[in-house]
Amino acid sequence: MKEIDISQDRQSASVALELSSISKSYDGRRDAVKSVSLEVNHGEFLVLLGPSGSGKSTILRSIAGIERIASGRIDIFGKTVASTTMHTPPEARGISMVFQDYALWPHMSVLDNVAFALKRNKVDSKTRAIKAQETLSRVGLGDKGARFPSELSGGEQQRVALARALVGHSGLILFDEPLSNLDADLRERLRIEIATLTRESGATAVYITHDQSEAFALADKVGVLSRGELVQIGAPEDIYLSPANQFIARFTGLSGELKGVVRDKLGNGLVEVNIPGVTDNLVAKAMCTLRAGQNVVVAIRPGAIAIDPIGAIPTCNAWILDVAYRGRGYEHAVSIGDVVLQSVFSTKRFPRGSQISLGIDPIGALAFEDDEKSTSNSVEVESRFSADLDGVAS
Repeated sequence: MKEIDISQDRQSASVALELSSISKSYDGRRDAVKSVSLEVNHGEFLVLLGPSGSGKSTILRSIAGIERIASGRIDIFGKTVASTTMHTPPEARGISMVFQDYALWPHMSVLDNVAFALKRNKVDSKTRAIKAQETLSRVGLGDKGARFPSELSGGEQQRVALARALVGHSGLILFDEPLSNLDADLRERLRIEIATLTRESGATAVYITHDQSEAFALADKVGVLSRGELVQIGAPEDIYLSPANQFIARFTGLSGELKGVVRDKLGNGLVEVNIPGVTDNLVAKAMCTLRAGQNVVVAIRPGAIAIDPIGAIPTCNAWILDVAYRGRGYEHAVSIGDVVLQSVFSTKRFPRGSQISLGIDPIGALAFEDDEKSTSNSVEVESRFSADLDGVAS
């Protein structure tokens, strides 16, 4: 089948990628993806974030053409590549993909692996070799072209996979959790390289991960998935500061949660909350319409907590349960009432067992309606859904 002419379509299409109400299920079981719609602009870096079973891999594989969608439509640079009635195969979609397990040809040299994308596009051998060598140099492997993948470390193999994706200038690059198999230090260094080189190339990127810190560090735009649905999409700052529900707040990083009752509405989206046994004047940011007397759960971001603050209000007493040195300072586990707040940072070390005072910034204290049925352990709900699809797809 003829490959899509990306070079021309990139200039005329209003967006690089558009998903219109796509859905996908496996063997008649619960939907892995439920009517997901989104747009990715030219040169934009979109990260799809969610736990196992949330549908992010199925969406990526559907964009790539590895999976057939059950309904909806996928357009790449204005060309429809998938719908209820048609399916363009992966090799004809004109995209590049970086896999979790590198997916390099073991019998080819590093240089030939990178040049393969150009060979597929019928670029002459001399030009292929020059461009492949140039791209290897960009990812710091200019001297490794004659080696085979088995002779490289995991980080080097992932750089080769990135070079192969970049050399083809496809315009759209898909990343399938490419850093998950690497150790922490290498993961951070390669994350910077992926972000820098992808943006330098002008390519549009769709990247999937379950790691919120990785998502926020990479993305221009983050889409959060839960049980096959796109529950929120926006800039990383918007997702973090204004999560659409408790699941998103939990999944994107909390120190802990405090249950209480709204005492008063203060204006500017703030409410005063009574936390029994802790404080009667915790000021929090209302994440939905709340009224006085209503039960709430206040989700506390780690960065909102200050230990032993000077002049900070509201203030409540707490005790240090544990302390860990993190190089830049100390992370404390703090007991407040019957709740433990984790990852409470300070440049000062507070000894275990000591009583301290806490200040909580309202911007990072997010008040949600306390609905036990809908909010009881969202992560467990996600895990059960993941188990339902285990061995089928994620």
